[in-house]
Amino acid sequence: MNDSRLAWYDRTLNATVVGGVVVFAVTWFVPWAISEATKAKAPAWAYLVVAGVALIVASLVVPPWRRLIWNNVAKDVKWFFAIRPITRRKKELLEQAGYDRRSGEVAAERTSVPQPSWRIDARDAFGERNVHWLNNQGYAVTDVALSCNPEFFALDGDVFWKGTFGSDSSGGSIGSWFKGVTTERGRTEGVTFGVT
Repeated sequence: MNDSRLAWYDRTLNATVVGGVVVFAVTWFVPWAISEATKAKAPAWAYLVVAGVALIVASLVVPPWRRLIWNNVAKDVKWFFAIRPITRRKKELLEQAGYDRRSGEVAAERTSVPQPSWRIDARDAFGERNVHWLNNQGYAVTDVALSCNPEFFALDGDVFWKGTFGSDSSGGSIGSWFKGVTTERGRTEGVTFGVT
């Protein structure tokens, strides 16, 4: 930074030199003056007390020192009073509250996401028997896999559709076929399909 545009007392070198001279003069002059006035030898601690007072006064009077020392002191005091010691129990409660808040946000996000709407139709098509249709009347999804318990329904191999499956338009429906046979148990108890 160019010091030439600053006031003389704001220039780094000037402030340091003048401040040093003032502190030196006050530190040694005041105890000497006391000693001379009282004709008593000033103890060593008197010099240290006067030096401390002189440094504090200089740090308040000299602008660069004031900014350097007192701005940092204010930050340190603010930092110190921001410390909040907590017990292990309070920490556990805070962690649980954070976990609950995050879980609530995740649940809210999941409910706001549009979902697919699946329907399975059983009808013969293409001149073949055992053809079934998986229809999505809801939000489009990608890479769909169909599964079920083989005790209820025997799929003809793995059932998987790569790419987009569904229509995001209102009332739209997209379907695709798969082959399989309902078992005797599936006819009497019903079949539960899983769509991933």
